[in-house]
Parts: sequence; structure tokens; C-alpha cells
Amino acid sequence: MALWKRLSVGGAMSLVILIALMATALAHTSLVGSEPANREILQRAPDRVRLFFNEPIKPESFTLEVYRGERVQVDRRDARILPENPAALEVGLGEVETGTYSVVWRVFSIDGHLVLGTFVFTVGTVPAPGTASRRDSMLVARPAKNRWPEEFWQAAPEVQKAYRFAVANPHVLQYIPCYCGCVNQGHTSNKDCYIDEIRPDGSVVLDPMSFG
Repeated sequence: MALWKRLSVGGAMSLVILIALMATALAHTSLVGSEPANREILQRAPDRVRLFFNEPIKPESFTLEVYRGERVQVDRRDARILPENPAALEVGLGEVETGTYSVVWRVFSIDGHLVLGTFVFTVGTVPAPGTASRRDSMLVARPAKNRWPEEFWQAAPEVQKAYRFAVANPHVLQYIPCYCGCVNQGHTSNKDCYIDEIRPDGSVVLDPMSFG
């Protein structure tokens, strides 16, 4: 419990810094496809992961890593730019068992802008439903009316600010990777640590992860 609270407060304090670093990059290089695809469920384990970008990647200035569960690295640490496509990366995979895996990447575009992200894929099984899906009725917020669930009002002010920012700027948080080990809940970015669903009527189902 205390650990998640520290992560929540720390995330809130560093959010502005992260967004400042990301703001310029969002207008440049972007991921346009991957093999496997984000959230894809595979019956057979892949032998590599490939990423495709909208423009060439700066050589010697990239990382591409694949993790299982609690940050167990399963790639072969041989990430490279494809010789036939300077806008594509690939990394080989070692032993890949049934489960959910997170792909973490960072690249610099040719003009020097940093872009990073993460996504998940699953081999053999569907990820277990997250806690938020079991608690929708208690964690529905209506930000336009300043109506929030009880957990929100009981949280520290820094955590409340972080949730308010996430709800107002989900498009920004989806580009910020999450490293807190919640990939087994299907999280692919920092946005998923705060938001489970944005509904057409404007209400938002909050993920309880950052409440602690």
C-alpha cells in the first residue's frame, strides 16, 4: 500500500517534467505499427519483435527491450535497425512462455528528438481482468461536474491532482511508459494507471492503481 502511494505521489511530482520532455517529441517520430501488435493475443510465441516508425531512426541512439512479469528481460539484447528499412527496429526473443509481455522502446529521430513508449502482447492466455473492471460502479468519475468516487477524496492532494491531470490529458499520458510492474493488469502506458475507460457520456472509469 505505502509503495503505491509513494509511486503515486512521485508520479504526480514528476508529471510536469515528463510532459515537458515529451512535448516536442510528440510532433515528430511516431510508432505506426508493430509485430506483434499492441494487445495482440498470440497462440504461438514470436521469435522477434519489430517496430515501424513514420520516419528514419537515428543510428546508435535507440533501445528496444521486452520484459515478462516483474521486469524479467526476455529479449536477446540484439536490437537493430533493419538494413532494408531505416524506419524499423527489431529485437530477437529468447525463451518466451505463456503470459503477458511488455515492449519498451526509445528512439531519437534524425533531427534529434527523443520519443519513447511501451505496449503489451500476450502469448497463449488472455490477461486477467484488472481491478478497475471489477469496481466500475465505485470508481466512476464525472469531472465536468466535479463528481469523484470516495477513493479520490480520501487520497493525498498530490494524487488527486495527478488523477485530474490524467483525465484532462489522456492523450499525453499514453505516450509516457509505466515501469511500476502493472503489465500483468494489461497496462501499456502511464494513462492506464489512472484511467480504465473514457465513456461517450463524458464519465470516466478510474483505475485504482494510483490510489495506493
